[in-house]
Amino acid sequence: MDLDRQNVGTETVMTLHEVAQFLRCHESTVYRLTKRGEIPAFRLGSEWRFLRSKIEQWISSCHHAA
Repeated sequence: MDLDRQNVGTETVMTLHEVAQFLRCHESTVYRLTKRGEIPAFRLGSEWRFLRSKIEQWISSCHHAA
């Protein structure tokens, strides 16, 4: 099983590294957005996790706001 990406039901849970790859940006950018509460995320222990569907919704809402 791939421990970095897991499916919860039909939902894909991503790590900070995977989100940075998905967004094609640096990990520090994702971390900064996460700490500011600007990108949907949740803590799992000491690490951040992201639901792919929420990231896609966030991208869509940013695109429509521009």
